[in-house]
Amino acid sequence: MDKLDYSFDEVCEIVKIRPYVLRFWETEFDQLVSFINGNGEKRFAKSELDIILKLKKILIEDKETIVKAKALLGITSHNKPEPEVEYANKLLLAKNNLRNMLKELERLKQECNV
Repeated sequence: MDKLDYSFDEVCEIVKIRPYVLRFWETEFDQLVSFINGNGEKRFAKSELDIILKLKKILIEDKETIVKAKALLGITSHNKPEPEVEYANKLLLAKNNLRNMLKELERLKQECNV
C-alpha cells in the first residue's frame, strides 16, 4: 500500500467502501482531487487516500455529519481546502502531468528511432 497513486477501484477496495460512496464524497469534499492518467483512468494521490481513510472513520465509524467531517478536516466555510493542502494537490497534479508527458515523449522518441 506504499504507492504514489491509486486507481478509483483500488481506493474503494483499500477503504472498503462502495464506488457510489466515493463518488458522493468527491462532490462534497473539494480537497479530494483526482487526476486522469495517460490511459484515461481516474487516480488518487496517496494524500487523497489518507483523507478518504479519515473520512471513513469520521462518517461511517464515528457516524458524524458531513459538516462535522469538514470541520475536523480543516475545510474553510467556503468549502475549500486549506491553502497548504490545495498547493500540495496542485504540485502533485503538475508532477503527474509532467510524468505523463515524459512517457509520451519517450514513446515518440522510440517510434522515431525505429
